[in-house]
Amino acid sequence: MLADVPFDIISTFITPIRHLREHISCTQTHDAINPPATLPLNIHNLLCDATNQDHDTVEPLWKALMWITWAVTDTQNSDHLLLLFLKCGPTNSVAFHDFFPPHRTCIDPKCVQGERRTKNSRYHKLTEECHMRYYHNYCVQTDATLHSYYPGIPPYIHVAQRFFIGPISMQTAT
Repeated sequence: MLADVPFDIISTFITPIRHLREHISCTQTHDAINPPATLPLNIHNLLCDATNQDHDTVEPLWKALMWITWAVTDTQNSDHLLLLFLKCGPTNSVAFHDFFPPHRTCIDPKCVQGERRTKNSRYHKLTEECHMRYYHNYCVQTDATLHSYYPGIPPYIHVAQRFFIGPISMQTAT
């Protein structure tokens, strides 16, 4: 299979997956150490568009390269990768950068879930036992209205639905 695929296609296939590893890991119910058996449909479609390959080529390509791709943890953000996301990302609902909660496990000391991973979604995490929802810069229990903000200054602040501001914007506003 791999012998028939040109190197530039393999490179174009691997690079976005390495960049999206956190996204893929947070949207699936596998353990984060090993690659998922299948990619989320929007990531699969992004790879089809980016490589100009059909689904029947991309799926076996993932099966052949998933362990190699998942083992490489460095991400190389380049102009080429950004252009790929600008071209293929919007139609597949994949952003170049996502905001994820800073915690992978429930931080409530009373939670019996302890170190088990939370149930993930793209924007928040929900623990199944204590029903705590973890957002980018705060957490809240499902049945409560009080937001508990994380200590320290977050890299971005969620100011309105789908709007975040960074440190440069925060400094000019103060």
